[in-house]
Amino acid sequence: MPQDEIQPVILIVDRSQENIDTLTDMLQESGIVRHASQAEQALQEAYESVPDLILLAMDQASEEGFEICRRLKAEDITRDAPIIMMGKGIHAVDAEMGLEAGAVDFISQPIIAPILRARVAHHIAMHHQRDVLESLAIIDPITDLPNRRHFEQTLEMEWRRAARAKDHLSLLLIDVDPFNDIANRFGYDAAEELLQQVARAMADTLLRATDLISYLQDATFVALLPEVDPDGANDTAERLRAQAAAISNDPENHPISISIGCATTTPQPGSSPEELMDAADNMLNTAIDEGRDRVKSILCGNTVVYAAAQPA
Repeated sequence: MPQDEIQPVILIVDRSQENIDTLTDMLQESGIVRHASQAEQALQEAYESVPDLILLAMDQASEEGFEICRRLKAEDITRDAPIIMMGKGIHAVDAEMGLEAGAVDFISQPIIAPILRARVAHHIAMHHQRDVLESLAIIDPITDLPNRRHFEQTLEMEWRRAARAKDHLSLLLIDVDPFNDIANRFGYDAAEELLQQVARAMADTLLRATDLISYLQDATFVALLPEVDPDGANDTAERLRAQAAAISNDPENHPISISIGCATTTPQPGSSPEELMDAADNMLNTAIDEGRDRVKSILCGNTVVYAAAQPA
């Protein structure tokens, strides 16, 4: 494998150190090999290394291997990683249980090195091909930003994470104020160019890897800010508004403005991501009704509405 090529990560989960050593030797040219001997260690290693493929030992005397498989498939970070289960004398009932737990393939022990390497290479290639296709399916063709589908998937994931950590989650709904006017006066090519410039400006403004800016539809963007409190969300919104104001893109060089509705919450039992979206939408409508080019924010679950800075 070329040195400058990104190597796949292979996680081996087996109680036997001898088996781990043997498999590591077999796969030393196939990628970066990590290993674990217990369930909790396997889960922790998976979180840290984000494997492209998992080799999981199957103990016919217990269901531990199947349980590890189920737990890996239940976690967001390992849900899509292909799992190959290994065992001696795999029978139909074992294969059925493994498939139900989420495995994609099985290898009988003793393992033959060329067969193992071929199976591993095949499933990693299929995994990467699926990733490419999925990435194409989640990108908006006009703005080159993640689309609504990706945003909704990420919102669900971040909602669960914030609920577990009892942490803030903030959401900004952003409307490009002059879009319809520019489309009507100068055509949709000019309006799309405006969207592209606004998209680039906002993507450059959100610097944290955990932040997400997506394009929804009809000149509306959405930003998802994990672990950001109301003050941080409001500050981010004002920075986005300032960046948009620096764009002069229509044929008559009119200044560009955006209206933003911010909502922040700490997810509680019985609440839903839709409530956060609705709260941000209400704030966006308030910003539009009050004259546009402003930020309106709310902390969900409280009666206090943040009074954002008004445009000069």
